[in-house]
Amino acid sequence: MSLQEGGTASPRGADEEHSLLWDDVMVDQALEAEAKLHAEEIIMIDETFLHGDDYRVELPVAMAQHYKHIFELNDYNSSGDLYVAELSSFMESLGHGVSVSELEEMMHDVGISEDDKERITEAQFLEFIRRTLIADLPASKISRINGLFDELVASAVEKEAAALTAMQDDDSRSHGGRSYCTHGSEMFSPSSMGCIDKEQMGELLLKLGFHPDATMLTEIFDEVDLDCDGAITRQECLAAIGVLKQDLLELLALEESFTRFRKKARGDDAEDDHFIHVSDLVAALGVSVHEAEEIIFIADINENHRIDFTGFKQTIMNWTS
Repeated sequence: MSLQEGGTASPRGADEEHSLLWDDVMVDQALEAEAKLHAEEIIMIDETFLHGDDYRVELPVAMAQHYKHIFELNDYNSSGDLYVAELSSFMESLGHGVSVSELEEMMHDVGISEDDKERITEAQFLEFIRRTLIADLPASKISRINGLFDELVASAVEKEAAALTAMQDDDSRSHGGRSYCTHGSEMFSPSSMGCIDKEQMGELLLKLGFHPDATMLTEIFDEVDLDCDGAITRQECLAAIGVLKQDLLELLALEESFTRFRKKARGDDAEDDHFIHVSDLVAALGVSVHEAEEIIFIADINENHRIDFTGFKQTIMNWTS
């Protein structure tokens, strides 16, 4: 129906109705095509990136200094060695209750062994930290990462130069929504120092196929930006990618455990609804129904009397923290 100037309604002609319906169809098809094109453009992480590890990612300078300081704090007699028990006590003081045997097992898992007096050197401690926090990367991807890093720095430098010119022209301190620390005629920013900021790090990760949310991106960036200047170097960028990869590998391992647990309870041929139920806990763990219900109650984030992967992951994190 359409309204004429006099305010009365008149029926729309068949041709007009047909035209509007056709327009709606065309719009829907265009939106569908655009969504499909966008989906095809999304870069996914390949197997080589996840499982290739022939490029050693070093601890960045700031991270190495940070953990050297921790080692020295616990090396009370400045012997250059640290008893595993001392490290265990330190971790307990931070709220991480890890026994000596558990800590030694963690070190053994990444190829670090204590001596016969249960001591490790500073070099061993730093290597333990590196292997625990950072996954090594495939050598075939390093040139791609370096190229993206250089592109981001060059693009930012170009934009900053244009912004500085505009600022000088109109005697303004506005830089297109971005703030810079100025001293005289000099401009200091991450790109001017050959670094990138968190936003640029996010762009780089997306181009590599990683899709961290805002919280994860902040956590990873802060992990390597220990001087808190909002900028990371090329080496810190590589370390950040290694941290993200390590997190993803641990998540994949946890998902495999989640799947194996369900299969153990139900058998390989049973239908899988991707949830853990009371009956699964009874079958897999040998606990009573009452005990299984208590476990479900603790881990049941959505309060639907079953555990999905998110609840399973949170439970594991709570047990190991």
